[in-house]
Amino acid sequence: ITLMLMGQGEWPAFWAIWSTWWIGNLLGALVVAPALLVWVAPPFPPLNKRQIQEGLLLGILLVFVTWYVFGSKPPNGIFHQALIYLVFPFIIWAALRLEQHGATLAIFIVSGIAIWGTVQELGPFSLESKNDSLILLQTFTAVVSLTALILATATMERRNVSEALQQRAEELS
Repeated sequence: ITLMLMGQGEWPAFWAIWSTWWIGNLLGALVVAPALLVWVAPPFPPLNKRQIQEGLLLGILLVFVTWYVFGSKPPNGIFHQALIYLVFPFIIWAALRLEQHGATLAIFIVSGIAIWGTVQELGPFSLESKNDSLILLQTFTAVVSLTALILATATMERRNVSEALQQRAEELS
């Protein structure tokens, strides 16, 4: 309503603008809140040298691929649109191997670069309509976030159950 009253939006587009803002707020709950909850709350899982190296390699590759997808002007054709799928193997890798800490960091990195690129009118979501661009960006971010968070949680649960079974087996023997 404030946008309409300040002349920044048109009343016929109210519901489209409202839904875009509502989805944006929801994405704050999917991107920022999990990162804060996971990274602020102790305990941090102990990492060995190999996990740190894997995390660094993953982070570098994720930044490179995401920057490639969202940091250039989209050419004509569908090819640039299809590039958004390049991000998913790295998101899945982060969730499966580095669990919640890796997943939330990967979500944060991808979201930040995708938002920056779209605002700069770069990448596959830069369309003529800012509202349409935002809706595509928000949908992509939601899918990336949900994919990473669900996989990370399932991986963590599997590890916890495995450790509990191992401990129970040791107690019984």
